[in-house]
Amino acid sequence: SPIEARVGDYYAACMDEAGIEARGRQPLDPILGRVDAVQSKADFFRLLGENEGMALPTLFRFGSAPELHDSTRTIASVGQGGLSLPDRDDYLKDDAKSREKRGKFLEHAARLLELAGEDPASAKTDAATVLRVETALAKASMDRVAMRDPKNRDNPMSVVELQQLAPAFDFGAYFPATGAPAFQRLNVTSKKFFQEGSAVVDATPVADWKTWLRWQDVRAAAPYLGAAFVQEDFRFNRQFLQGAQEIEPRWKRCVQATDRCAPVSGKPLA
Repeated sequence: SPIEARVGDYYAACMDEAGIEARGRQPLDPILGRVDAVQSKADFFRLLGENEGMALPTLFRFGSAPELHDSTRTIASVGQGGLSLPDRDDYLKDDAKSREKRGKFLEHAARLLELAGEDPASAKTDAATVLRVETALAKASMDRVAMRDPKNRDNPMSVVELQQLAPAFDFGAYFPATGAPAFQRLNVTSKKFFQEGSAVVDATPVADWKTWLRWQDVRAAAPYLGAAFVQEDFRFNRQFLQGAQEIEPRWKRCVQATDRCAPVSGKPLA
């Protein structure tokens, strides 16, 4: 069937190591070109919406979820996001392990940005910008204990009320660009993030948001690109953060990628 063919094509593309190596970082060019074209925060939020529609990185979570007081209904839902490290406390704690994580993250981000075409000095500067932006987002985020409380995740409101809660978030540009059906009400699973994150959005220059989104796009694409990208992604995310000893065979990673991504959009990240 056409759907089976699409799934098969996705898996075959993932397994084409020679073709992937030959293309190098070329698959990133159109994605990063769209980031380079951003001139304003309205452009930025419009691009975030387009990214959401293509399963590319965005600043916060957006999707559909059961209505918390009536499970027969499905409504729109938004929640906190935008972080690269596993937990918001990784940015905020001052213990030795947390400091080590941040140091390793800076090295990792700079390496991936170099592989994506930046010179070493620019890559190092941009990695520091990403950490600064994400630390501000982490301060606005709810911690795991707060997120476990269902009352904290139960904040139904209208789109107008959400815009009043977080005036710096351009939802008028974002929601239409996602391709989602129009809606008037939604649930906000992390009210603090949007309320306090609005000040972060307002205070952060467009240039820094472009640096952050460029990093997020490179980070998301890395497991699907050539061997240098794959190895760097494994070294930090699986080996350092999770303690994995060796990378899984490619066929296993491609099965996992197909299972995870093909049913969602049918579009690989790179």
